[in-house]
Amino acid sequence: MILENSNIFSWWLTCLVIATLSFTAIAQPANNRCENALRLCPQQTVSANNLDANVITCAGCEDDFNFCINPNSTIWFTLQTNDNGGNLNISITNLVFMNLPGQGNAFEATLFEASLPCAANSYVQHGDCFEGIQANSNLQFLNLAANTTYYLVINGEMGTNQGAQGSFNITASGSAVTQSSFVFLSTDTTVVCTQDVTTFIATVNDCDDPSDFTWFVNDSIYTITQVNAWESIGIPDGAVVRVEVTCDDPCFPNLGSNSIEMEVISFFVDAGEDEEIIAGEELQLSGNTDAPDFFWLPDIAISNTNSLQPVVSPSTTTIYTLHATDGFCTQTDFVTITVISELEIPNTFSPNGDGINDTWVIPGMVSFPNTLVRIYNRWGQLVFQTTGYNPEKAWNGKMNNTGRDLAPSAYYYVIELRDGNNSDPLKGVISLVR
Repeated sequence: MILENSNIFSWWLTCLVIATLSFTAIAQPANNRCENALRLCPQQTVSANNLDANVITCAGCEDDFNFCINPNSTIWFTLQTNDNGGNLNISITNLVFMNLPGQGNAFEATLFEASLPCAANSYVQHGDCFEGIQANSNLQFLNLAANTTYYLVINGEMGTNQGAQGSFNITASGSAVTQSSFVFLSTDTTVVCTQDVTTFIATVNDCDDPSDFTWFVNDSIYTITQVNAWESIGIPDGAVVRVEVTCDDPCFPNLGSNSIEMEVISFFVDAGEDEEIIAGEELQLSGNTDAPDFFWLPDIAISNTNSLQPVVSPSTTTIYTLHATDGFCTQTDFVTITVISELEIPNTFSPNGDGINDTWVIPGMVSFPNTLVRIYNRWGQLVFQTTGYNPEKAWNGKMNNTGRDLAPSAYYYVIELRDGNNSDPLKGVISLVR
């Protein structure tokens, strides 16, 4: 019987040692010090403990107070009241105590306001001293000042030789700390034209120093601004726009807005490719659109402003703009008609691959689609020939544009326009340099 009791005692002692080691292995909580007080955010429950917390005393130190409660295994929390102040509720739940021999088995709590952070000689107690907290409890603190920092102390009630230690969950709520933090996104209209500039405004409430407005289109980051407005153009039909803002607030570091779905009206409009003509010639434009109404501007040297393919004959280089409308939106596209006073045939080019003057481009040649161009070397050998000379067919300094590179030298050209008005061929010298 004695052996059996001895075994039971050994087993109990072993369990006690294991339990003690399990608790003491836990690191001292960071908020053992007031300067590391854990911020309590409204309606956000956090887990805490005062395991292995100690008392830090010296003249003016954080635990150097002797009113309300006697510091034992203290841990610190802090909270910031809102613009209105009011009442505070601290909810303590899920309490678990170590219950080691000589330890207390309850928590104590009080609220301080400190004109000097964490300096005990500046503490002003606010509200009641709460003692004997052993089960789920709600602590009420009334009439807190607005925009003020308060410190909440949770203390281990003293047992025969040691303060209580354990863990719990803690939640702050009430009118003193409730924040109405939000971002509201607005715009003048949700129905826009594809070429319209749309302005979105983010109205921010209860957000300290808002910055980094991140704008999303269809849940993808589109741009980031430092101001609360964003001007957009060309977003797709059905795009969903929202914004997130960064706040200098540990409780609400990021705020997200409502979403706005946009209806973007667009239709096809194309004024055609840019063209070149010789002064005195005319050209038919190649406009196209699926809008019901359209017109060209300016009304200069144009046969019919209400035709998609009017004939133009400007005397100087002119930009013609095709305006298309469905009665609500108007979209435009333009074409440039470059007028050349006469054929300007360059006398040199440098096909060296630098992207500059690499081909022998003759401005205005596109106006002569039947042109025959021939190039000869100084011995009379034909090295290049093409019909319908244009930038895509321009001589690139190779034999027939596909063979070997031709040597830098002077070459001779013969150009037959074959337009019915110019019967004499144009002849001259072109220098190829590399």
